[in-house]
Amino acid sequence: MPPVKREPTWIGIIRPPLLAIGFVLSTIYAGLFGWWLDRRLWRRGDERLANEITQNRPFLFSEKQGRIVSSDDYPVPRAFDLAVVTVSTQDFLIRSIRVRGEFNVRVASTKPPHRCEDLSAALENAELREGATLNGVVATRSSRAYSSFADVERLLRTRWPVLQNYWIKW
Repeated sequence: MPPVKREPTWIGIIRPPLLAIGFVLSTIYAGLFGWWLDRRLWRRGDERLANEITQNRPFLFSEKQGRIVSSDDYPVPRAFDLAVVTVSTQDFLIRSIRVRGEFNVRVASTKPPHRCEDLSAALENAELREGATLNGVVATRSSRAYSSFADVERLLRTRWPVLQNYWIKW
């Protein structure tokens, strides 16, 4: 067993005052600014993402009668630049989440329970449910991957019926 590396003495001396200063400053920020500034910053990030979604996924709004609904039920505390936008259509709730420049798309049925799945995983599960083999699904995994709004638009547009069947059978 390797020897345990001890921290330098100066760190042990400086750490308690720094922790106390950090606690005091975060308490002051939360009391004076955080209660209104954080929510305002969150809303601004959500609005930017909503604008990008309406510009880059127009078929959700024109063909599928989508509308942006509240994402207040999102369970993760907002931090950094986390933005969450939920689009409700007749068939699905489509939640787009962006944090630090990367985004994720989750799909759920509009009927309770609103079991949410990643878009790629939902498409894989739908194909397995329709009788595809596991090897076949794994071999075509790259066709369900997304890294841009255009990819998500393509997946939703071309695989909408597959997702409908998957959620109906569930």
